[in-house]
Amino acid sequence: MWCHIDNYPPILRTLFRDASRVRQEDLALLEHCNGTTLSELKRDTGLSEEDIRESMNRLEAAYLVRRKLRGGVQVFIRNDLEAQDMDREEALRAAVRRVLHSYGPLTIEEVLIRIPVGQEEVERALDAMVSSGEITRDFVTPVFAPPVHPQGRP
Repeated sequence: MWCHIDNYPPILRTLFRDASRVRQEDLALLEHCNGTTLSELKRDTGLSEEDIRESMNRLEAAYLVRRKLRGGVQVFIRNDLEAQDMDREEALRAAVRRVLHSYGPLTIEEVLIRIPVGQEEVERALDAMVSSGEITRDFVTPVFAPPVHPQGRP
């Protein structure tokens, strides 16, 4: 998945971080994540591949570790991106703003596909953005115009 660096720490981390499942043994494994491959983690820790994968999933969900490609090989590194937490509502409005700027106009269902958080939460963010005049809620009818000929003729 690709993400602009400006959106990663404040917006995505604020909306989707889940540190509730991180265990003490995950934090011990985190100490080994300095550009190491899965094979190196197995060798260095003596853990099974399955245990490492599960642990890395929990660490990634907590935004404590991330994956990078080095020479075509996936490695794990401690997340060195500054933890700029935002207010959750502000982060959600920023995410909605970016989605609407890229793909709008959209229905609520189309926004939820792109930003998988609760519908009520997205509706509150959209309502706040409508109230502030930042976006508008309306029916949009697509206009189907005939293709324009390169010389300007239909």
